[in-house]
Amino acid sequence: MESKPKILKEVMELRGINSKTYELDNGQKQLQGFYKPIHYEKNGIMYDIDTNIQDGKVENAPYVAILSKDKIGFSFKKKETGDQVKITLDKLGEKEIPYQLPLIKGNSALYEDVDKDIDILIQFNNTGGRLFRILKTPEAERKASFYIEQNKDGLNISPQFFGKDSEERTIQLETKTEETDSGLYVEDIFTGQTVTMDEKTRVRSLSDEVTYPVMIDPEVSIWF
Repeated sequence: MESKPKILKEVMELRGINSKTYELDNGQKQLQGFYKPIHYEKNGIMYDIDTNIQDGKVENAPYVAILSKDKIGFSFKKKETGDQVKITLDKLGEKEIPYQLPLIKGNSALYEDVDKDIDILIQFNNTGGRLFRILKTPEAERKASFYIEQNKDGLNISPQFFGKDSEERTIQLETKTEETDSGLYVEDIFTGQTVTMDEKTRVRSLSDEVTYPVMIDPEVSIWF
């Protein structure tokens, strides 16, 4: 029985945004493709994406993300085009949330106990950043307000926020968006219900069976 070829090394000059190529011990090459980007280009060279936060920034990616230093939030700039977005948490309910230093671990920045039973988590991945608000109990404030500024329309910002409860069920949200001179003011309210869908009729229905913690996020991502 013929043995399976072994990988000798990666062929660096054949890297693609979504692929790696390896040299095999039988003289052939093996292409490995990925659904999402794994490399970013700088000065004609493909580098591995690294989304770890260093000194408050993510730079080794197709974007530059910088944690805000005066409010909870981050700015996000696509390297290829210069498209830029800044998203900040403005209020929880009617309460303005003061800035606090986050706990940084890898690609995540955690702001603990910003309000009763609420944490804020900012997390970066290969294609963008997400700002989660984590409601830990039913007593947590359900309404949040965000301010979103952008210099172009080339970035993808979810106008409708998304959320899941602890059992990965989609939660129901009510979102209001107001345009201003420099961006969008978004008010997002968790109703306390999950959304289910009948597979036969494709009709959405609501349920009160929510399990905590609940995670809700606006997401900013790059286009390829």
